[in-house]
Amino acid sequence: YSSVDLKGPAMTAAVPLRSKDGRVRAVLAAQLDLAALNAIAQRGSGLHETEDSFLVNTARFMVTQPRLMREAMVLRRPVGSEAVRRCSAGESGVILAPNYRGVPVISVYRWMARQELGLVVQIDQAEALAPARAFGQSLVLISGLALLATAGLAFLLARTIIRPLRALHEGVRNFAEGKIDEPLPESSDELGLVAREFNQMRARHKREEAERQVISDIVQGVITTTNLDELLELTRSSIGKLLYTENCFVALHDPTTDLLHFEFWVDQLDAVPPPELVGEGFTSYVLRTDQPLLLTEELKARMYEQGKFTKSGSDSASWLGVPLRTPARTIGVLAVQHYEKEGVYTQRDLEFLSSVGDQVAMAIERKQAEEKLKRSEARLAEAQ
Repeated sequence: YSSVDLKGPAMTAAVPLRSKDGRVRAVLAAQLDLAALNAIAQRGSGLHETEDSFLVNTARFMVTQPRLMREAMVLRRPVGSEAVRRCSAGESGVILAPNYRGVPVISVYRWMARQELGLVVQIDQAEALAPARAFGQSLVLISGLALLATAGLAFLLARTIIRPLRALHEGVRNFAEGKIDEPLPESSDELGLVAREFNQMRARHKREEAERQVISDIVQGVITTTNLDELLELTRSSIGKLLYTENCFVALHDPTTDLLHFEFWVDQLDAVPPPELVGEGFTSYVLRTDQPLLLTEELKARMYEQGKFTKSGSDSASWLGVPLRTPARTIGVLAVQHYEKEGVYTQRDLEFLSSVGDQVAMAIERKQAEEKLKRSEARLAEAQ
């Protein structure tokens, strides 16, 4: 079609995205590079001077420029040759008839119904049949070889165009049906770029689904766990599906004493530290600022140089901490770390852990309230 935005011919491949109930939710469209498509369509064997090939649509308009025409033909006017007429009508075959230039040619045409495009490959009869006139009995052999070569070219060109589109369509259909584990094959052409973008979208969608499941597991854990220790261990194992949590702790702040109590501690090197005053460490920094902190070696060195932070415990190459916030206040800090590898955590991990921290904070408050109520009921029972 003629694009107003591009001020020229354009071609777009589009497939519907359907939900499980079959309703169309969106359409994935990719604009094809007509220059690249034209180059593919004009590929020839190089054995014949008058060999030509081009694509046509259902309205008999040329979609790619024929090699032997200097005049621009793409989407300019319908082509009246017999081969184009038959191909646009959905037929495939071979015909000897005049072409769009009025020159008698041998045409091989193939209709591609899924793409609503036809491929026409042709060669002048004068050139194709010249050996027959010169050598008589060689007519059948040479003509047969020419036709086989042309038919093979038509088949290869059709596969070059159809295969990537079919793979893209299959991938989009699987995605719409919820089958998101299989990535699309990527390549360096335009369809390959679309496949790469689609794979990135698939990975983001898969990560978002996993993040929602982690938060759901933590919320359910408030009901299914019997005490705070079980809840925090469930939180660590759930987060561990997406992040490295072999070193993980939860520090809760007591506003009365201004002490940090390490209610949960899993660590490969250090033992559980005793309660400590809010000071100049990274955990205290997250608590005071109420902001998450993703430490890199460069940032850590700069913070040490400022003299406002003191080292405590074994040094870690990667450290990520987020505040545990309730509507009333920040009750503590959730942190994960890796002692050996740098760059283990990303900005996406920081955003995810921040969301988890808000849910964990409310879950901790609720679990603490439940345990406090149980202790009060136990004391009341003993008094009676």
